[in-house]
Amino acid sequence: MNSSQYILEINIGLVAGLRGGDKVNIPPLKSFITIEGGGAEKTVVQWGDTTQTIGPNGKPLGTFGPATFAVNSPYLNPRTSLLRYRI
Repeated sequence: MNSSQYILEINIGLVAGLRGGDKVNIPPLKSFITIEGGGAEKTVVQWGDTTQTIGPNGKPLGTFGPATFAVNSPYLNPRTSLLRYRI
């Protein structure tokens, strides 16, 4: 586990993807992360996956696979209302 503070900046705009694009996954060993966006009306994270979307292995993604922005680490410091999710 890291012990330094890191800042993850999400630029103003629409972060959108179709299958094959980049999703955000902060693993358990990456702690002390601050997430900053440009404001909830200006920074939108959007994806089109569902639990039934077929993954790279040919099977449905299931419960955790469709996550667009997965945070599995302790000590997360999100800045309130700096990003918005759109489905």
